[in-house]
Amino acid sequence: YYRYQELPEHIPHRQQDAAAAAAAKLERFIQEVHRSVTAATRSRDVTAKGLSPGYKFELERLLLIAPAITEALALDADGIVQARASRLLAVRPEGQRDFSTSLAFQQARQGQTHFGSAHFVRDTEPYMTIAVPIEHLAGEVVGVLLAEVSLIYVGENVVSPLADGETGYVYVVSRAGDLLAHPQVNLVLQRRNVTHLGQVGVALSSAAAGNSSKGTLTRNLQGERVFSSYAAIA
Repeated sequence: YYRYQELPEHIPHRQQDAAAAAAAKLERFIQEVHRSVTAATRSRDVTAKGLSPGYKFELERLLLIAPAITEALALDADGIVQARASRLLAVRPEGQRDFSTSLAFQQARQGQTHFGSAHFVRDTEPYMTIAVPIEHLAGEVVGVLLAEVSLIYVGENVVSPLADGETGYVYVVSRAGDLLAHPQVNLVLQRRNVTHLGQVGVALSSAAAGNSSKGTLTRNLQGERVFSSYAAIA
């Protein structure tokens, strides 16, 4: 009986450590993708006049180095597409050439990295946009590199392998409450919003307030009683 009483106190502490480790791993992965995108801007095809025609090769190489990136676009200083590399299906409409009004372009054009919020393509596939400035010399921005990162890939290759004990699992929720990564990928493709789950509501409100994770005894999507802990991803 006393051992049983200890378990509800012990499990949340262990889960908090597991959640923090999972969040750190996911954040490191996104940072690695960011480093790959930044490295692609340091090409001899970047000149004082802008991007030479050979820059498309740099984009194709980026897709090989970073499998999570499904599409990369090189924009000139006016936000016009100069080169594009994409996998089987383009994330952005093929006919879209002008990105000058997009927040991603405007922020990167000012020399800053842009990490976009999660968005859904074809209303089923979650993505995030990373945009970095293309500089000929330090501070001399001649263009912008946009990369579309598939969160389905992130979920299958970074999140799903993570587990806590025999029955524990990890999933990722956006600030809007949309499921971005889950061991059951069909739930993500259904664009399930899970703000109705007690643990998700607690996590979103607590993270917004800057509070630390606390274990919660609640129910999951299947209605099963579960212990749940969270960690915010910066």
